[in-house]
Amino acid sequence: MKRITLLALTLGMSLSSFAQGYFNFNNLGAYDGTANGLLPFISNGGGAAGEGTAGQILGSPGYTIGFLWNANLSLTDATAFRGAGGTTVGQTTTGFFSTTGDAAGGAGIFDGGTSGSLTGTVDAQHVLVQVVAWWSGSGGFSSYDAAVAAGSVNVGHSGLIDLRLAAGADPVVADLSAMSGFSVDPVSVPEPSTFALAGLGSAAMLIFRRHRK
Repeated sequence: MKRITLLALTLGMSLSSFAQGYFNFNNLGAYDGTANGLLPFISNGGGAAGEGTAGQILGSPGYTIGFLWNANLSLTDATAFRGAGGTTVGQTTTGFFSTTGDAAGGAGIFDGGTSGSLTGTVDAQHVLVQVVAWWSGSGGFSSYDAAVAAGSVNVGHSGLIDLRLAAGADPVVADLSAMSGFSVDPVSVPEPSTFALAGLGSAAMLIFRRHRK
């Protein structure tokens, strides 16, 4: 009896591990041979030389696209999504459908295969996904977090996308075709001296208030 119970538990655990959800990490469904506005990101040319020109749709080597995800569907702030509790970093890709060029030629379309199993999720579960992009070419960074922290290269992120995950033989597999375009810009990161000045200002205000009392 104990052996049967153990076998059942083992089988159940195995099946649950295979039942974890995934989606197609691409926006190929958005491409219909025209500039339809459902392309991933556009450079404003604000970064270092070689990171793209103003208004150029990107799809060339030098940029990496990744995704973040969270099972908490109540989150609404795309800017704060990266730092929200439970937000997990997914995989990345540099696989573009076309090199930088005209949107009608497929520039901006990417294909990273499947997302891989999202740990702790199940078939048909909905999660929030955010696409991120950053300069990883010459002088760039290997991760989105590092690029954001540096504040010196182009980075950007999409809005939040509600996706239904698939698992096993589920015939419905979502992709990122619903993602709208977003810009990539250098992120301003306060210098240490700025934090120091802010601290001094707060201390001065506290002393002033105590003297007034």
